[in-house]
Amino acid sequence: MHWTLVLIVEIQRKLNTTHRLYSLQLILIISREIRLLEVLEDPPICNRLLQYKVHKERQDSTRFDKSTPQTMKSLNELVNRGVEVKLDVPFELWDKPSAEVTALFKECIPLVSEYQETIEEWFFNNQNKSLYDYLCRENVLDKSSQGCLDEGRGSQVETSADSHQLQTA
Repeated sequence: MHWTLVLIVEIQRKLNTTHRLYSLQLILIISREIRLLEVLEDPPICNRLLQYKVHKERQDSTRFDKSTPQTMKSLNELVNRGVEVKLDVPFELWDKPSAEVTALFKECIPLVSEYQETIEEWFFNNQNKSLYDYLCRENVLDKSSQGCLDEGRGSQVETSADSHQLQTA
């Protein structure tokens, strides 16, 4: 009879312990899912591309950058000094996304939709690889289209990814 009570106490202790551990694991899983959701949806990842500007002086993928192109900086300085600058684009539209950036945005939406599961797979199971390699080299681009990956932005992205590794545990 005493052994039954002791057994019940031990079973209950273990259930309580594993319940707490299970709850903690569930919280961690939910936190990871929320974090990924925030990365992709708050604001939507493709909308963030509309913040990019085209740097016409560059020829590779670094043409797209969030910084203001030197040409636009110079034009804004002239306007601020009172010089009348005449362009084909009205002054009010200078800071609006260009046609190239808008095209990038439009291409992003189906791409993210098509590869969302791949991104999730990387996030939850493959962060030992850089997102750059996992997504671009291994899943999206075929070998003949990978030349653009060696332009220089790749090392910038990998360095950024290495220093800001997403925590999944």
